[in-house]
Amino acid sequence: MHTHPLTTARLRIALTGLALSQVGIALAQALPEFKPSPDRGFSYFLGLAQQTAAYSEKPSIFDVKMSSKTRSAMLVSGALYAFNDDLLMSLDNLSTFAPTDSKENWTTSSSTLPVKNTNTGVWEPVATTGPLLQTNRFSLNMSNTRLLAHVRSWKDTFYVGGVSFRSQSFKRYDFRVVQSQIIADQPVPSEESTSEVVAEIGLAMESERVKASPTHYGLKVSVGTPLWRRTTNTSFPGYTFSNRQGWDANVEGRYSWALSPIAHLGVWGKYTFSERSGQVINDGSDKYELPLSHLRTTTVGVELLWKL
Repeated sequence: MHTHPLTTARLRIALTGLALSQVGIALAQALPEFKPSPDRGFSYFLGLAQQTAAYSEKPSIFDVKMSSKTRSAMLVSGALYAFNDDLLMSLDNLSTFAPTDSKENWTTSSSTLPVKNTNTGVWEPVATTGPLLQTNRFSLNMSNTRLLAHVRSWKDTFYVGGVSFRSQSFKRYDFRVVQSQIIADQPVPSEESTSEVVAEIGLAMESERVKASPTHYGLKVSVGTPLWRRTTNTSFPGYTFSNRQGWDANVEGRYSWALSPIAHLGVWGKYTFSERSGQVINDGSDKYELPLSHLRTTTVGVELLWKL
């Protein structure tokens, strides 16, 4: 007795469909149920926060260091969403508001620095008369929007991972030259702008509940590295720096007390250290450098949390 080829094909399709449906059922049973959790998670807004930022640059071409320290009011908002018992999602934004300017110092540890002879075009060593070369005014603007997934590890401990979308810009102006024999040309005001996408992973402790809870706490430690970066500087028109090398370290925490069954008032703080490698563009006639940079920020504030 022979089986018709079409009948055999239909049988194989049916068996394949059955196998795929069984695999789908097995995967569905293995994954946690995706359901909202109405009594977990919260929204928050920081009406009062201040950030202290220490920024420094160190070019590789010259033995010069630029360093400054600024303070700024911050606007911070966000939310924590609970999808099921083991999966949370946080979304937050931190932005400077009306940043103040500060004094930036250009210093050196060398007794001589190379200076380009305007007549011959040759770089010649010139003796310095002290560590301070020049000063200027410095202002810094920053914004960071971050999306993180929280996957439960054990009790109130979570693995966290996600991305941050950051923008940063600073202005240098009102230059005061201390050693004119080192800096021959009067510097002009400049502005540098950076946009980047940063991958972030870490660990967190999170009590999850604000609604009908007397207190709430959260602690997070994470590290990150840029996935994409773009920097422009008005001193180098037409040039874009895209080096992604660098890393971040973040520590943040919050603690709050109940004002009512649906609202908390608490304190919040975050410390971040960022390093970004330098990059040199050589167009054949001259070199343009984005220096190695370090940024250390400490932010503290009072926050209101609620869960309706």
